[in-house]
Amino acid sequence: MTTSPDALIDVAVIGAGPAGVAAAVIAGESGATVALLDAGPRPGGQYYRRPADRRVTGAVTHPWRAFDDLEA
Repeated sequence: MTTSPDALIDVAVIGAGPAGVAAAVIAGESGATVALLDAGPRPGGQYYRRPADRRVTGAVTHPWRAFDDLEA
């Protein structure tokens, strides 16, 4: 979801790793308008960093299914 450039943001969370995503969810659930910013193309941070072809190769290092459930 994108917001208009004129939208007011209550909370900006830097980093879309597990902690950043959790912080953004809690802030959003409390009614804040949240911007979640990350340098990576997808959320997950270093813990859930995945190779581009992970779904093809089936390489598993961390609990990907749990993260996929959170990401959906």
